[in-house]
Amino acid sequence: MLAWSQLSFMLTQAVSSHTRTATPLRKRHGKKLDPRYKADGGQDVYVDTVLFGEKRAGVYLDIGCNDGIHGSNTFFLAMVRGWQGVCVEADTSNFATIETASGRKDGLHLAVAEREGPIEFRTYGPCKQGKGALCGHHAGIESARGDSSNAGGSLVQVNAVTPSRLLSDHYGPNATIDFVSMDIEGGEFAVLRSWPWHRYCVNVWSLENWRTPRDLRPAYEQLLGPHGYLHARRISNDEIFVRHPRCPVQGMPRNGQHGASLMAMSHA
Repeated sequence: MLAWSQLSFMLTQAVSSHTRTATPLRKRHGKKLDPRYKADGGQDVYVDTVLFGEKRAGVYLDIGCNDGIHGSNTFFLAMVRGWQGVCVEADTSNFATIETASGRKDGLHLAVAEREGPIEFRTYGPCKQGKGALCGHHAGIESARGDSSNAGGSLVQVNAVTPSRLLSDHYGPNATIDFVSMDIEGGEFAVLRSWPWHRYCVNVWSLENWRTPRDLRPAYEQLLGPHGYLHARRISNDEIFVRHPRCPVQGMPRNGQHGASLMAMSHA
């Protein structure tokens, strides 16, 4: 466990005005990082070491989990730190590889949307690095990003659940979730709009933002700000938001105690 003085210094450096950029954290550390960190730009390094001080037995939710390992923001937390949660993936081919590729057993073959029921899912193949996106009015992804270049693809049908249903089924009636990572090609807004804030508190969000054709950070801030979140940092194509004050100490049923709390952070 890192000392408080070390963590405070790291946090100050991480959120200062001249370091809040998209430069991958992997390129800023002089020492060699644990190869089990798998996020594209070091999002998992930042969450693990800076925001949670190498905490064990935390709680995560990964929506848009891909194969559970490549580019994953939660692989290290789940497999090394012993965090508990679920790895939600709507693309059938990606979901089928989660356990074999990553060794994880937390995969769920679902989409998360504002309404429950079967919806169409567009898979893009290599142009989206194996990731898919919900299509149609259920999530409004293509219209939100203006990403018509990927129209075509392959349409499949997948069952969608609301955030409330997903959380009640897998996290108990009320819970504190330490970290939610979402990478669902614009569907993040549907999840945030329908999130049951009064029952499920989240300490840290990681939300995809390609900034093409527009920067989504202001829209994220508009949705998250009223619930106490401040923008902490942009890492690679993700925006990191942290809650102030931290959530109550409670979580999904699991062995062990809820570990060290989320550290305080000032908005730079």
